[in-house]
Amino acid sequence: MDAGLQGQSGVGVAQVVQPNRRQRRLLDRPAEVARHGLGVEGGTVLPREDEVGLAHARKKHLGGEGATLDFAVVDATSLAYEDRFDLVVSFNCLHWVRDQAAMLAGVARSLAPGGRTFQHFAGQGNVAGMVSVVEKVAACDAWRSAFTSLSFPWCFPDSDSYRRLVREAGLVPERVEVISRQMAHEGASALAGWLRTTWLPYLDRLPEGRREVFVDEIVAAYLVVRAFEAGRRVGGSSTTMPSAATSDVGQNC
Repeated sequence: MDAGLQGQSGVGVAQVVQPNRRQRRLLDRPAEVARHGLGVEGGTVLPREDEVGLAHARKKHLGGEGATLDFAVVDATSLAYEDRFDLVVSFNCLHWVRDQAAMLAGVARSLAPGGRTFQHFAGQGNVAGMVSVVEKVAACDAWRSAFTSLSFPWCFPDSDSYRRLVREAGLVPERVEVISRQMAHEGASALAGWLRTTWLPYLDRLPEGRREVFVDEIVAAYLVVRAFEAGRRVGGSSTTMPSAATSDVGQNC
């Protein structure tokens, strides 16, 4: 079975799926294929949304004549499919899976002979500067009690160890690498917005009325650590955060 992990930074969904190819039984996590309207026969799409989101996806994409997509919420580490898909793809979500070995084993079982997989997610060094700041703020007296039992919620593997996991799952790695990139935030308020929507394992442990205070402290501490020059206007200007701080996303492809 040749199911290599391959790709490059910024690869589009259409480039990976190549809907004009003959085989098109596809497993997608989350539902990027449906969002892009690509033609896929017999595809099963596993969105990350809850049951409300699942119902919306089914209503939007399964209502027309000749619909070929099926939607389901399934544990990525317990895939029950066997020899079913020609292509398994995932964009920007698998760093939430702690047991990568179980996930890859499920992918290997799911692929038909000659199938392949493409996975694009955060890797080693991802948001390292921000992780450091968040952990320091969380360790302060005002917050420590909320995080005593919290273990790091993400998996950011390096390319060598992930290549070994791929082989151990019975897949043939064509390309496994960490690619760095930056994300620009439009000032401190945008950075705070990113924290609110991304750092939920931390924020969900706090009373709702305290979450904004926590976010504000992280933003203030981060800006100090990054040594912004005195008097620089942050609120409305376009500020590109350093590569080791906000979204220096080491992507495993």
